[in-house]
Amino acid sequence: MQRTPTGTLVKKKNLKTKMEKAYRTDRHFAVASIALMIFMVVAGFGAWMFGNSRAAAVDPPAPRHSTVR
Repeated sequence: MQRTPTGTLVKKKNLKTKMEKAYRTDRHFAVASIALMIFMVVAGFGAWMFGNSRAAAVDPPAPRHSTVR
C-alpha cells in the first residue's frame, strides 16, 4: 500500500478506526441491553416464585348466596 498525494490511505485508516470504535460502542450497548433484559426476567420470575407467600395461604372469601330463588 502506497500513500497517494491526496492522502487516501490516511483517510481509509481514519475511517476504519472510526468504524471500529462505533462497532465496539454498538456491541457494548447490545451486551448491556441483553444483560439488563435477562436480569429483569430473572428478577420477575424470582418475585413471582418467592413473592408474598402469606397472601397465597389466606382462604378466599366464601361466595355470597344469591337472593334470587
